[in-house]
Formats: sequence, C-alpha cells, structure tokens
Amino acid sequence: MVGDILFINLTDGLSWVENRRELVEKYIGGSGLAINLLNELCPEKVDPFAPENPIILAPGPFIGLYPACSKTIAMFKSPLTGNLGESHAGGRLGVAIRLAGYEAVVIIGAASKLMWLDIGNDGEVKVNGASSLQKMSSL
Repeated sequence: MVGDILFINLTDGLSWVENRRELVEKYIGGSGLAINLLNELCPEKVDPFAPENPIILAPGPFIGLYPACSKTIAMFKSPLTGNLGESHAGGRLGVAIRLAGYEAVVIIGAASKLMWLDIGNDGEVKVNGASSLQKMSSL
C-alpha cells in the first residue's frame, strides 16, 4: 500500500508496518523521506553506535520505473561526525524493497548475535541467525 514503512527491531526480532502516506507524498522518497524519518526517530543527543540510532533504507522515487534509476539511500547518525550520515547504493536493493510493498525500511535496536534479515515478496520478515557466516571470507 502506498506509504507503508517497514520497521524492524533487531533487539527483540519484531517487525511492524506503519502507513505514512502523508510523509511519502510530501517528501516523495529517497533522501527526502529518509531525512524526515531520521529527524522523527533519532533522539538528538543519541550516541551514533546506540541501538536507538535508526538505519533508514529508502529507495529513490524513480526506482524500477526508468533505466539507471536504481539508487537507494541509507541514512543514520554518523559515527564519524555525529551529524547526518548517508550512503547511496545502486543495484537491486531498492527494487526489492518496493516489490515487497514498502516505501522504506527502518532498522532499530541491536542484535545480540550476528543476524541477517529476510524480507519476502509477500512482506513477511524473518530475522535469522548468521553464526555460520561469521568466519567466512568475502573473497
């Protein structure tokens, strides 16, 4: 549904959806949506490494509509500067978020062990243990 934002709490493994259609329509997507969610959700004096510092993944407004429009933004409070932090990524992440039915994904909390997220096309969210991946190389 237009405006659905997925929230995932890594501390307890729970997830929920909030419809924020008015915010999505006002700020369209990507950076505008992410910065407004960060302003709402991140306590002003929070330590950047604290579980209260959300990571917001927000696809750009043209994801999946036009070729080469594949950017997704990750927004958070930067541990380097203590201010706004952002990272832009291309590829399939933004399309996958949209195909699952979401305008953005907000990750909060902290996992007690190594985990990975599985967000299905039906919107189902699973938080899975990843201890078997811990000693693997990326090469």
